[in-house]
Amino acid sequence: MENKTLYYGVDVSQSSLQIAFQLPDGTWKNNSVINTLESIDEWLDTLDLSKAWVVMEYTGTYSQRLAYSLNLRQAKFSILNPSQSSGFAKTLKNSSKTDSQDARLLSLYGQKMQPTATTLPDEKLEQKRQKYKYLSALKTDRQAFSNRMHALTYYPNPDPVVIKSMTETIEFLAIQIQKIVDELYTIDSTESQRLEKLMTNVVGIGKASANAIIVATNGFKEFDSAKQVSKFIGTAPTDKQSGSSVKGNGAINKSGLTYVRTILYLAGISAARFNNACKDLYQRLRAKGKPHKVAMVAVINKLIKQVFAVVKNDTVFDNNLCLTK
Repeated sequence: MENKTLYYGVDVSQSSLQIAFQLPDGTWKNNSVINTLESIDEWLDTLDLSKAWVVMEYTGTYSQRLAYSLNLRQAKFSILNPSQSSGFAKTLKNSSKTDSQDARLLSLYGQKMQPTATTLPDEKLEQKRQKYKYLSALKTDRQAFSNRMHALTYYPNPDPVVIKSMTETIEFLAIQIQKIVDELYTIDSTESQRLEKLMTNVVGIGKASANAIIVATNGFKEFDSAKQVSKFIGTAPTDKQSGSSVKGNGAINKSGLTYVRTILYLAGISAARFNNACKDLYQRLRAKGKPHKVAMVAVINKLIKQVFAVVKNDTVFDNNLCLTK
């Protein structure tokens, strides 16, 4: 059966979108729109979204507007890793590189490889992740200014104007940090203690990892599944599939919270030894030839499932449950 899908290749830059698509008769069409929500919406209004499939390359924040608009309309689209498109270009022996040619290349990628559709994360969770990243940046800036202030104290005659400016900057950053913290954390101390007690029952989870999870997820208040938590933190493995020839697991999604992943990795080392379900999972994966890091990611996600289950069900963790099963 003939494929009726029309693949639109879009090369995204800071200011514009270069678009290319091929008509059924083989004729190529190119156009360009400004990278604003209004211009993108006007362009999408001209498309038959039941047949259109947009293929773009991940370009950080520059591609967010197009992805958001497509997702809002429930249109089909794929966001490629740059290595996917560059690898495809090599197979075509494409030596020249312009924005319009890149757009045509992405359209060809869609036609030949028929990639899977991209699913965007939940909007509220994405905004929450932005707050965490901003909070981390604010704390880094405050520490940097505090270090500079400390260094100035070694001068026998520090400039009072510089001292005053630095003091005001540190105070301002402290106020901004507190504002973001108030937005993120709504759990009182009693509830936090209850959650910590439940979580530390899970073998491998100590106070440090429990508190990191509580703080990062706000006690799972906005999460409906353990899979959502894994995606939010950044431990969920990504799918790598294109057509029928390329299938497999990609790397974990590292767009989440680095410090939580680090703490959970340490918890996973303990769980792989003493948590029966995690130990069994780790040994099975290693016996199949999986690398240590791949097995550890699976253990971390298993831990997240266990922690999520005991919190949501308000129950005590049973380390021998998997042995009984």
